[in-house]
Amino acid sequence: MPRSTVLPELAYPDISEAITRLCDAFGFTLRIRIADHRAQLNVGDGAVILIAADGEVYMRTAVMVRVEDVDRHYERARRSGMRIVLEPKDYPYGERQYNVEDFAGHHWCFSQSIADVDPREWGGNARRFVAPRAWPAAKSCLVSGVGEAYDGLARGPDRKFQPISNQEQTTNMKITGNTILITGGGSGIGRGLAEAFHALGNTVIIAGRRKHALDATLAANPGMKAVTLDVESRGGIRAFAAQMAKDYPSLNVLINNAGIMRPEILKNQQEDVADAEAIVNINLLGPIRLTAALLPQLRKQAHSVIMNVTSGLAFVPLALTPTYCATKAALRSYTQSIRYQLKGTTTEVVELVPPYVQTDLMGGASDPRAMPLDKYIAEVMEILSGQPAATEICVENVKRLRFAAENGQYDAIFNGLNDAMSKAAV
Repeated sequence: MPRSTVLPELAYPDISEAITRLCDAFGFTLRIRIADHRAQLNVGDGAVILIAADGEVYMRTAVMVRVEDVDRHYERARRSGMRIVLEPKDYPYGERQYNVEDFAGHHWCFSQSIADVDPREWGGNARRFVAPRAWPAAKSCLVSGVGEAYDGLARGPDRKFQPISNQEQTTNMKITGNTILITGGGSGIGRGLAEAFHALGNTVIIAGRRKHALDATLAANPGMKAVTLDVESRGGIRAFAAQMAKDYPSLNVLINNAGIMRPEILKNQQEDVADAEAIVNINLLGPIRLTAALLPQLRKQAHSVIMNVTSGLAFVPLALTPTYCATKAALRSYTQSIRYQLKGTTTEVVELVPPYVQTDLMGGASDPRAMPLDKYIAEVMEILSGQPAATEICVENVKRLRFAAENGQYDAIFNGLNDAMSKAAV
């Protein structure tokens, strides 16, 4: 056994693939292999142990590794195709670090000591630690177990918590060969997703209340299907689900995208709060009801997916739209819960987290500050194609909001966002 006091043990569905990809991306070397169920990789003077997952539910893990040149290490990992979670960055406690997620969902933080900083200078209160002038390459591994109590969180690069895919799924998202239902598919992100999946040869059915929007989308995309659906109608959803089972028995992907966004000025709000109720009905109760109604059909398929579209504003709310932001935060929570309930089944649950995109919501279609819709859809499809096991789809533009709390910037971003909106409204 290696002399390391602590040896991280990570589970992988394929030991051979794990050995090849980790050695290629991170410069590890094989120490010993035991058939197809166990191996040890040299990591400097330490080691990591790889064990076969054997198809069972296994825990995602976060590991920190010290390296001599973090930027050179980052370039190697990037070239190998590993998913970069956070780019190399200097932190006030004297470390330069980057984060990467490997093909099995484990998170790796690679760290280089660049300064000896008194912990009191960055808010620490531990005894002073004097680091060596230079750490040897991969001198040690520090492992953080990611348990249910932390709801899928692991230590990130600034010693905050960073999200990873801890909730297990036995299937991966496929981007071809599907029968896909997209609510709100006549415009905006829904239409963009519908056209992208349709172009890949999937059977795509778009649903919505506005017939003219559905007809326009169909005219531009021959072969696409459309159905009228009001997600506010409880009885209508049940009847709709029954009709879908009859007309599209192979339906295996549900994308809950329909949503509305309206400003609410509480000082002038009417007593009946009609806008808030409509937002809750469409953005939250709609996906919950439709998921419940279609889940029996989805679970009959060999592989199925539920994709819920939330928002970066689920993480940092826009005060002008309090109910919209609250529904997106609630939908994110619902998504995590049903993913946990459905783990070990053939139904995958994915969260799509858009940034501010050029759509008709709140007049954003012509706002140059918003991300162009075509670029957003292209980046989403790239992630779905390159990272089929991902359970949370975040493009680069949304990461500032998504990781605001984890990076210790929540108050600054929240106040900056809302102060800017307040000034713009004056």
